[in-house]
Amino acid sequence: RSMPAELALKAEEKAKAKELAQAVLTLLEGRGIAVDEATRTAVMEVEDPDRLEAMLLEAATVEGAQDLLPAG
Repeated sequence: RSMPAELALKAEEKAKAKELAQAVLTLLEGRGIAVDEATRTAVMEVEDPDRLEAMLLEAATVEGAQDLLPAG
């Protein structure tokens, strides 16, 4: 792959990750679950689309937004 193609793919992945992260937050808020600033930031910093897709599914059933993040 050429360098421009790799950069375009990375940009596309970042854009997808941002959209998925926003979807996770929107779903939580739509369910009436409060999302504090630290959790919002942590979700928005996730760049792995596969992890974010899993988080989106989890967001449908979690009791609290912090439950989406690894303990620690």
